[in-house]
Amino acid sequence: MSTDRYGVHRGYIESLGAVGAVAIPVSSLTVVGLEAGGVPDSVRDYAMAVASSCDSLLLTGGGDVDPLRYGQERSEKTAGVEPHRDDLEISLLRAFMAANKKILAVCRGVQILNVALGGTLIQDLVGGGYRDHMVTEKEYSFAHPVHFEQGTKISRLSHGITEVNSLHHQAIDVLSSALKVSAYSDDGVVEAVETDNVIGLQWHPERMIEADRNELTYFEWLIDKD
Repeated sequence: MSTDRYGVHRGYIESLGAVGAVAIPVSSLTVVGLEAGGVPDSVRDYAMAVASSCDSLLLTGGGDVDPLRYGQERSEKTAGVEPHRDDLEISLLRAFMAANKKILAVCRGVQILNVALGGTLIQDLVGGGYRDHMVTEKEYSFAHPVHFEQGTKISRLSHGITEVNSLHHQAIDVLSSALKVSAYSDDGVVEAVETDNVIGLQWHPERMIEADRNELTYFEWLIDKD
């Protein structure tokens, strides 16, 4: 990964803008600078400062969470590991949860959420016998059905959503005891989880807005003060 620049898919910024929110990007490169200062608690303190300054947290997609975080060795399929990003996002999750502020976790976001709360991941879905979850040719359209658990927060927000895109080769394996499954795919892969102020989606709603405007409801929930 180049250290000369960083960024996110424009869909996140545009979706937040569409619901009246202002995005403030926070880079894992910040952690490199904090650690260079030699202050052991600096990353945690930085995350707490972000949580005190922002209304809510959006965790985006990206590379794989380091399997060492959940007690496994890296497989040959593990890719894009950024330990500094793991450090920062786990600290941000804890800070925002402690502050009782809303969190929307997307794709990698739901994976680091589960790991941060004590769960584990399937390191490679294809190797585990699951198919059709990395459908790159349908990045902005429907790839497979999704089934919502009735009575959950996410099922109420879904507004008739029945299909989603799918751009991941990992997924939740052992679910954290702090989370509840809200949706799953035909083959049983966890597609969404939730807790009081947290929503985690394995698909990418920020890339589905043109196909289904109902996907904006997750971003609306994120900025809703109720």
